[in-house]
Amino acid sequence: MGHLHRPSRERTARRGEEPFHFAARRWTDRQLDAARHHTDLVPGPVIHLHTDHAVQGLGTAAVGPGVLPQYRLELAPGDFTFVLTPLRQS
Repeated sequence: MGHLHRPSRERTARRGEEPFHFAARRWTDRQLDAARHHTDLVPGPVIHLHTDHAVQGLGTAAVGPGVLPQYRLELAPGDFTFVLTPLRQS
């Protein structure tokens, strides 16, 4: 279980059946792509949650070997479950 800290100091617990990666941020992908500097980003009222069931290993074969076969992710359907639960401050 991990904790997601919000600017308001509230915390959210996240729990899943198996490990997964996630990012929670106040900007859309478009806003991040358009920003030339960190100061261009203005936090919005919504938290965008992006989840990844799996992350591929490093390597692009641009300047060296690509991802080794045992670490390569192939496109395939996937299912996973997670729960976000608000935690009360004491």
